[in-house]
Amino acid sequence: MATLRQRLSIAGIESAREESEWILGDLLGCSRTDLYTAPDRVLNTAQWLCLEGRLRRREQREPLQYILGKTEFYGHEFDLSPGVLIPRPETEVVVEQALEFVPRTDDHLVLDVGTGSGAIGLTIALERPRARVYAVDLSPVALEVAGKNAIRHGAHLVCTRADLADLPFGSSKFDLIVSNPPYVADADLEGLAPEIRCHEPTLALTAGPEGLASYERLGPEARRILKPGGRLVLELPGIRTNRVEETIRPHLPIFSGFNDLAGRPRVLVGQKPT
Repeated sequence: MATLRQRLSIAGIESAREESEWILGDLLGCSRTDLYTAPDRVLNTAQWLCLEGRLRRREQREPLQYILGKTEFYGHEFDLSPGVLIPRPETEVVVEQALEFVPRTDDHLVLDVGTGSGAIGLTIALERPRARVYAVDLSPVALEVAGKNAIRHGAHLVCTRADLADLPFGSSKFDLIVSNPPYVADADLEGLAPEIRCHEPTLALTAGPEGLASYERLGPEARRILKPGGRLVLELPGIRTNRVEETIRPHLPIFSGFNDLAGRPRVLVGQKPT
């Protein structure tokens, strides 16, 4: 264990201890706690080779979630693969707010725009089984992963390939649209951690010179396909919040906002007038 931790530390991994435990625990099929309460476990040759391969990938700053092929979100485990955006803990605040607008006893129509792994849409489907949840993404890889996660969790998710500027749905259809859209300004990509910059899909990260292109496209489409009184729940970038509000307000003038656990603006809710 000490050798694993040391190698990851040398590679610049801040959470080297925790990640070494996750890598080894996943390989042995045990919890991180079990590594210490039952330390006499022995790796066979195949496991040693697999461990070395995983360590080399992580030393090259490939995200741990891609290496393990899974991640946890809102208490659920989701399959993950390279080419699909990794769900972040802060996005759970978006889901929490979205769930406030989906009654447990109603069959609300919900759309997850830019679904990626399906984490947002599937979490809503799992937490609100009566809801009818649709998901769109431009990436075929993302839609494949989202479909696999739907099968894994036994949840119904209707996946469609589409651009968020041209959503293939009729007017006044959805009760709720939720999205964690791309919001990194093009010039800011180089300043991100190598795990993000070199490995996560640029399509799911960047959104033009100011990081506002996704919001500019989504605003008018949301107004078109939301029912009167329907809501759009958006993740915010933590910066340029006022610019995002200015972009959405002409289309959905009724607003509210929510912070994440760190106190940063994280969720914007727009509502179509009744």
